[in-house]
Order: sequence, then structure tokens, then C-alpha cells
Amino acid sequence: MSQFVALTDVGHRKSTNEDAVLTQSLDDCHLLVVADGMGGHAAGDVASESAVNTILDVVLDQIDNEIAYEQLLVGAVESANKRIQQKAEENPEQTDMGTTVVAAIVEDNKASIVNVGDSRAYDIGDSFEQITVDQSLVQELVEAGELTEEEAKDHPQSNILSQAVGTTD
Repeated sequence: MSQFVALTDVGHRKSTNEDAVLTQSLDDCHLLVVADGMGGHAAGDVASESAVNTILDVVLDQIDNEIAYEQLLVGAVESANKRIQQKAEENPEQTDMGTTVVAAIVEDNKASIVNVGDSRAYDIGDSFEQITVDQSLVQELVEAGELTEEEAKDHPQSNILSQAVGTTD
């Protein structure tokens, strides 16, 4: 039997929690979503809530269409991206809002996972293993061999994302 835990934390750099989470049991699987609104940008909480709600809506609407879970999640995140951009266009005070997302559909002991930004999925079994790769400046520097994993942990630019939902097409 699978167990799911959703946990958010305001972190060290933000004064408010702009996270949104979802754990939803479906017929034969579970949908799990964590979205972390971008601090320092307008309406990160609006972006994260919109992402979670859009992903849920798309999954509920299309899950019975015999579409692969990976494709379903990618399409759901793309829809969330468009919805957040549309909200920002309609509300100038929300310009540049965005969020990171990690989402999974879990069936039996198999998970299909998508992530954008630096929200992460972990496998917590016999060990604690990060199974997604951050889309961030620091991760790009690690992959280029310019930083070690150890140096990346406390890097002053660790919050700079190379991808986020709602910020670009």
C-alpha cells in the first residue's frame, strides 16, 4: 500500500507561504501535486493555486481517455502555464507571476512524474532519494562542472530558476 505525504514550508527566504498542494485519489491511481509560488514576484500564491487547480481539472477531464499518464501530466502543466499567463494578462498587478510544480500520478508501485523549476519529488524507501532534477541556474552550473553538488547546496543564487510555470510559453 502506498502512503502519500504533502508538506510545505515557508522556507528561509519568504515571509509568506505561497505553496499549494493536492493529494487526490482517483479510480485506480492517485494524483499528487506541489506548486511553490515564486517569491519576489507578484501573486505567487495565485499562480501556485491556479497551477494545482488546473492540473486537477485537466487530469479529471482526460484521465479516462486512455492517454499515457506522462502525456496527461505534461498537457496538464502546459494548460496551467497558459492559464497563469492569461490571468496575468487580465490582472496587471499579477504580471510576472509564476510557480514551480512537481506532479505525479501513482498507480500501484509506479509513478509518472513531471517537474518544472525546483519543486522536487523524492523516493522515500530504504533511503531518501531525489528523483527529479531542478531547473535552476545552480543545477545548470553543476551539470556544466562549474560547481560541485556540495557547493550548490548553499549557493547564493540557488533561488534563480531557469524554468517556471506561467512565466514563458
